Amino acid sequence: MKKLLTIALALTTVAILSACEFNVSTANITDVSMCSEKTENLCDGDSRIFATDTPEIIVTAILNNAPEGTEATFDWMYLEGEPYLIDTVSVTSEYTTTDLYSSLSIPDDGWPAGAYKVTIKLNTDNSEPIDVEFSIE
Repeated sequence: MKKLLTIALALTTVAILSACEFNVSTANITDVSMCSEKTENLCDGDSRIFATDTPEIIVTAILNNAPEGTEATFDWMYLEGEPYLIDTVSVTSEYTTTDLYSSLSIPDDGWPAGAYKVTIKLNTDNSEPIDVEFSIE
């Protein structure tokens, strides 16, 4: 009886797991930088403080070991007071290793001073989001 119960439990577990979808990947993000001007597709340096009149704020990174079609999402947030989602940008990779970048252009009234962050996420189950905090002064 115990053997029959064990087999039934094992078969049920296999059935449940086969019905689930897993999106596991070796994709990872490295070399995250922020800047106001980039060369090619990457920032030359890394700045985390920008002026209120900066025309464009850019974040760049390198996507490694990614299957074609891997999606990266950039969530831009203003953190002062109640956190506010400014924009979400999604890009899809065409190559195993590729440069990623996203940017925000200055609002009509200039940048509000304060704390900000951009979160970079991959559409995989085993990837941790990367938070990059910066400020506008």
